[in-house]
Amino acid sequence: MKTRFLTSTVLTSYFLLGLSSCHLLTPDEVLPGLEAYTLKTDVQAFELISIFVKDTKLSQAHYNGQFGREDITVGRANDTLLVAMVPNTAGTFSLQATIEGKLLDLQLNVIAATEVAEPAVYLDEFVKQANFSQLEASLDAQVKAGTKSREAADVTLKAVRQAQAETLQMLHQATAGEIKEAASFIAVNRHLFDEIEASLAELQLAEGSSGGRAMVDAATRQKLLTLTFALAKIGAMVGGPALVLVELGALIPGGVVGTKLWATAGATLGIAIFRNQIIKQKEIAVQAVLDLFDDSMVAVQKSLTAEFQRTAQETFENGQLRKVNVNLRMRNLQPSDLNSEVSLYRNFVLAYNILTEVWNSYMTEFGNFPAMLPLKESTLTPAFQNMSLHVVDNADVTGSLQWIDGQYMAVFTSNVDADQDFTARFTYTEDYIDPIEWDVASHLKVIDCGEGISTAPVITGVSFSCGYPDGSNSDKIAILISFTADGPGIIAYDGFGYCELADACYPTRLYFLDSPASAWQIAANGYDAELVSGTINAGVVAITIKTCQEGKSARQSLDAIYPGYQWKVQLINKCNQRSTEVGV
Repeated sequence: MKTRFLTSTVLTSYFLLGLSSCHLLTPDEVLPGLEAYTLKTDVQAFELISIFVKDTKLSQAHYNGQFGREDITVGRANDTLLVAMVPNTAGTFSLQATIEGKLLDLQLNVIAATEVAEPAVYLDEFVKQANFSQLEASLDAQVKAGTKSREAADVTLKAVRQAQAETLQMLHQATAGEIKEAASFIAVNRHLFDEIEASLAELQLAEGSSGGRAMVDAATRQKLLTLTFALAKIGAMVGGPALVLVELGALIPGGVVGTKLWATAGATLGIAIFRNQIIKQKEIAVQAVLDLFDDSMVAVQKSLTAEFQRTAQETFENGQLRKVNVNLRMRNLQPSDLNSEVSLYRNFVLAYNILTEVWNSYMTEFGNFPAMLPLKESTLTPAFQNMSLHVVDNADVTGSLQWIDGQYMAVFTSNVDADQDFTARFTYTEDYIDPIEWDVASHLKVIDCGEGISTAPVITGVSFSCGYPDGSNSDKIAILISFTADGPGIIAYDGFGYCELADACYPTRLYFLDSPASAWQIAANGYDAELVSGTINAGVVAITIKTCQEGKSARQSLDAIYPGYQWKVQLINKCNQRSTEVGV
C-alpha cells in the first residue's frame, strides 16, 4: 500500500535522527542479506527493540531467530517493522533470523537488566496509576461527539477496570523471581509509556488556549507529531511483542513458554501489565486528538461582520466612541483541508492522517483510530490583537478600534469643519491566512453646539421590563426611557471607568443612592445602555442591569438585589446638555 510505505519512511527517518551508529553484518553465502536498521546498537536486557526493514514486505506474523545462543521469536508489527525482546543476558551478540528468504543479521551490545529496589511496590504503583476519572471523561466526550456508542464506552471502561484487577491478581500469584523480572522489564521500557503521557499532557494544554479555541499553529502541530511518534514506538514495541506472546499463550505467570520464543514468565507478566495500561491510554489519546481538532477552529473566509448596535445608518460623531459588535464565523478542521490553500491547515490534517495510519498500522489490537469529527461552525468575537480598523478612502478621517471592558469600541475623528463620507474597513489577520475584511459605508458628523442650535433632551416616560420591547435580552432587568432630543440628539451609550458627575461620560446615566446619608453616585461599570427603538432624536433607550429573578417583576427583582436603594436616570446630548434627573 503506497501511503503506508510513505508513512513508514517518515517514521524511519524520525527514529534514525538520534541514531549514533547501526551495524548490518555481511549476509552469508546462501541467503541474500536483509536491509534493516535498529534504533541503537546498545540495548538493555528485557528491552523491546524495533527493527526497520527496507525494500522487503513482511508477510508472516512472526519469524524464528537466535539472539546469541537463545532461540527467540521476531514479531511483525506491520509491513516494514519487526519487533523483538532482548534476552536477560549481557555482552555482545548477533541477532539473526530468516526473514522472507533473507538473512537478518544485527550486532547488538546488551547491558545487564535494571535492578529495581522494591519490585513489588514499583509494579503495584505502576498498575494503580490508571486515572479512571480522566478515562471516563474521555469516553463520555466520545459518546457526546458520536464517535463511540454508550454501550461501547461502557464495555471499554469495564475492560480497563477488569484489566487492572486481572493484573493485580497476576501480581498476587507471581513468584518473587517473576516480580523482579517484570519490574526490570517495566523499568527499561517505561520511558515509552511516559512519552505518551507527556505528549497527551502537552496536547491537552494546547486545547482551549486561545479563548476556547485550540491553537492552530506550528508548535501545536509539533505536539501532535510528538504524540504520533510516541504512539508509533509504543505500538511497535509493545503491541507487536504482546501479540506474539498472546498467540503463543505465554501471558500466564509460570505458564509454559514456547521453545522458539525467548520470554520468561516474569517478562511476559511485564508485557501484560504494559498492555493493560495502554488500553486506558488509547482512549485518552483518542479524545485528546479529537478535542484538539474539534476545538481548532479556523476562520471562514468572507465571514467577518462589524455591526453597530440598533441603528440603520452608520453615522458617527467626531471623536465619540461607538460600540461595535465584531463577529467572525469559525469552523473545525475537516479532511478536505488536506487540499487547502493554507499550508498550516494542510499540515495539520496531514499530521492527523499520519497519526491515524500509524495507529491503525501498529495498534490495531486496541481498535482503529476514529475519523475526524463532522463539520461544526460557530460565531465568536475575534481576539483584539487580530483586529484592526482604518479608513480606506478619505484622508481627512482617521479611525481606531479599542477594546474596553470586554467590548469593541470604534472612534473616528476629523479636523475638517464639514461632514465627511468614508469607508471604515475592519480587518481580521492571522499569520497563516489572507486577511479577512469587512467594509462599512460611513458618515462622520461634525457637531455644532453653538448657542440656540439645540436644547437639552426631554425624558417623556420611564418603565421597567424584563428584557426589551422586541423580546430580546429577556433575562435582564431593563429600565426603558422614552425621550425626545433636538439637534444632535442623545448619546445612547453607558460608559466605562471613573467619571466625574460634571463630565459627559456615561451619557445615558443611571444614578443610585444606597443610604440617606450618602451622596448620589453614577453606577459606573454597573450597567449597559443602548437605543432599542426610534432614533437619537426621539425613541427609547434601555438601561440593563442584573438579571430578573424567577417569579418577580423587573422592579421587584431590582429591589430584591439592591434593598433600600434609590434610583434615577438622566440623558445627555452631544453638546453636554442634560435632561432633568428623573426618579425611577
